[in-house]
Amino acid sequence: MEALQPCGSFKNRGAAILLSDFAARGKRDFVTASWGNAGLCLAYCCRMLGCSLKVIVPLQTSSLMKGKIEQEGAELILFGNDFEEAKNKAKEIALAEEITYVDPHDHPLITEGISTLVYEIFGAGLKPAAIVLPVGYGELLAGVVQGLIACKWKDIPIITAETESSCPFATALFTDEKHAKGIIPKLFLSLENVTIYPQIVTEKAAFHAAHRFADDTRVLIEPESAAALALVYQNLPLLKTFSSILVIVSGGSNVTLSSFSS
Repeated sequence: MEALQPCGSFKNRGAAILLSDFAARGKRDFVTASWGNAGLCLAYCCRMLGCSLKVIVPLQTSSLMKGKIEQEGAELILFGNDFEEAKNKAKEIALAEEITYVDPHDHPLITEGISTLVYEIFGAGLKPAAIVLPVGYGELLAGVVQGLIACKWKDIPIITAETESSCPFATALFTDEKHAKGIIPKLFLSLENVTIYPQIVTEKAAFHAAHRFADDTRVLIEPESAAALALVYQNLPLLKTFSSILVIVSGGSNVTLSSFSS
């Protein structure tokens, strides 16, 4: 239930370890780029550490996420039409102001922080027959893979879920590519050690899964995160081939009751 992390996302794990490491080495001022959730987690961790943070967000970022980031005390700067433009702007500011640029998705300590999720499962003495998770930028999958390797659980396959409108990871695997726009590059380098079953669901299925999950648990999550749950609620035949599955509910904060119901 990563949806119950302080900022509603597994991204808290990586942000906390990365910024704590920077702060321990005397770095106190940061800049990053984000569509929302990663920036929110970094802003939260900076507030906890007493550090400053500028978050560059694309112009189309939701008002909800912009407000949440500002509530954590970060300076919000609107720039660009997509993440890459915002990211380049963040790097420019880092150079001009001599502050530290933080990549919100692709850093070894981000991956290490997320891998603690697997260590917790291992420590609890639970070994699922398969793990189901949404892909997003790929940092959750990268962290889980690293954790499985560290725990000598490489025999556990991972079932990934994406929606039809955004499925670069599954598309890359189906076409035997080793890269995909919007997916962290190092992800593909780590996949030789594990078995991946890529799955794609409709936006409607993901939305209905989020709705059913809210009914079942009284927890709202973003439909993109609910792609993994859609596989369960749709009784995907592949899941029935495993004696047990672990579903990672990654959450996300860009959701309210009103937007969820619309």
